[in-house]
Amino acid sequence: MNILPRVLVIDDLIGCTDEDAETRARRRVYCRRLGLVDEERSERPIDSAVATAVVCSGQREEGGHWVNSLEVVFGAFRRGWPNEDGRWWSAVLVDMKFGDDDRFGLQIIAELHATAPEVPILVVSSLDQFEVREGETLRKACERIHAEDFLAAPGTSDDTVPAEYRSSPENLRTRLLEVGLIPDPEQEFVGYSLPVCHMLRTVRQLIHGDLVGEMLLLGEAGSGKTHLGGYVWREIARHRGLPVNRVPYMPVPLSGTALDLQKKSLLGTAGATGVPHSPGAFEVADRGLVFLDEIGHLHPDAQADLLPILQPLRDEQGLRFRLILRMGADRPFRSHAFVVAATNENLDALVEQNRFSRALLQRLASKEVLVPSLRDRTADLPLLVSNFVRVHCRDIGRAHVPELAVRQDVWVEYAQDHSVRELEGLIKTAINRHPRKTELTEEDIFVRSEQEPSSVPVNIDLSEEGDQQRGGVMPDATSISDLVARVDNWVPSATTPAEEYWDALAQVDRAVGRAKLRLLRDLLEKQQGVTRRSSLDLKAAVRVLLGDDQITNTKPGDVAYQIFKAAGVTERPDDPILAEAWDKRRLPNKQGRSGKDSSE
Repeated sequence: MNILPRVLVIDDLIGCTDEDAETRARRRVYCRRLGLVDEERSERPIDSAVATAVVCSGQREEGGHWVNSLEVVFGAFRRGWPNEDGRWWSAVLVDMKFGDDDRFGLQIIAELHATAPEVPILVVSSLDQFEVREGETLRKACERIHAEDFLAAPGTSDDTVPAEYRSSPENLRTRLLEVGLIPDPEQEFVGYSLPVCHMLRTVRQLIHGDLVGEMLLLGEAGSGKTHLGGYVWREIARHRGLPVNRVPYMPVPLSGTALDLQKKSLLGTAGATGVPHSPGAFEVADRGLVFLDEIGHLHPDAQADLLPILQPLRDEQGLRFRLILRMGADRPFRSHAFVVAATNENLDALVEQNRFSRALLQRLASKEVLVPSLRDRTADLPLLVSNFVRVHCRDIGRAHVPELAVRQDVWVEYAQDHSVRELEGLIKTAINRHPRKTELTEEDIFVRSEQEPSSVPVNIDLSEEGDQQRGGVMPDATSISDLVARVDNWVPSATTPAEEYWDALAQVDRAVGRAKLRLLRDLLEKQQGVTRRSSLDLKAAVRVLLGDDQITNTKPGDVAYQIFKAAGVTERPDDPILAEAWDKRRLPNKQGRSGKDSSE
């Protein structure tokens, strides 16, 4: 789904309500010369459209005459700030001369900026050499009068206007990409809200003209930093004039990895006799994107290696490049990769704790991009929810997309304490639990998901005592990455007796076993939903669970046996999916093939 930007055009000559044939022709030329699709006309769309446009005259009829009116301007402006879909004007295109008044456009710009300073304003006028004040032409005055830039009005002689200011789809597209409040046209990063449009504009501005640059994405866990990295990747491809599959993208996860692995992933290793070198991220992603996930977890020694890489040099033609030295090598090589670092941590606090380089933070601080939380983008909730429903149904092969009967205020309340990732998980869980429902209610989505500690009814310890024990070990973990981070950062109390640790570790092992059993059950259900087989394919689910495509025919049964044992399940579960997996488990040889464990 390609979403075009939406602009408001304020021009008296093409916006009259009682237009004649000449006005219609002038309006048609205006839109086609700038690559605009006129929303109020039923004409066929133009090729390679830049934006859709709503046209306003800026005038009202009074006593048989047309007079300039700010009230008309703001009436049109308010209808699209935002409009009924929650979308904002991407920009406002303002003429300068209205009737006999050469300066009414200046008044419109001043009033719009005072009312909504976020809106980008572009002057589109034939008066490029009009003196706003002595010695200052309109074209040069744009920044001072709160306009972003200038374009000559369609119909102005090209002989009098430099190429970069002529009315053309290319010039308007460039201006909108630089300053416009434009949503992701491919809707990979879903949203029309003002925080999202501001964020995407900042990203485009950082990329523009510097494809060997850096960017630091800051945002809460689950806010969508990885998705934004994908948007950066596509923008780099667009700037390079290449299809996205021709531009390399190398994600480097830094959380939970040792120093040697971090350095090897970033720099690569030199070859030895008979052994080729191992490429690192900056070599693989040359002229593409290196995505450093969880930069706050980068080891101090690796930070020292990264700092000079983030200070590009220039060659004899003035082009920027990075100098990379592989581990064990004596000669560096050049890379032209764009670097995106992401974190949900407070890097200033890490600097104070001597866990993060102050110099590295200073290098990245001028390139910060704030990724808004779900509670800051409630205007996007309807679009986010419908997108998650549609995408998940497509992924699991479900032909019918269910309706969600949930009030907007319920979603808004949910957004106050949850992330985009949690919203996506909530919707996926509801769809998986109700595969045949055509409409999901609030109870289907919220009540059951919050009350049931397990996604399936299995006969393992789900008692209140068990819940308290699990809560004591790992409270409020909302995702796998969150769970890992909490375990990794856990610090034992100095007053805890040593003998209590064995019991605590046993509880952790049992909790992990229960988690694996729930995961196995979820994989089995997904596999059955996609293939619609009457019998579960245990092997397919175990392959995903282990990340191993080379398993033998007997291994799925071995894995199933170990998972049931680790979860403390000693009898056939009531759940039909787990019961079938129970029947397919493979017992150790010493217990024979009777289907009964000696411990049972």
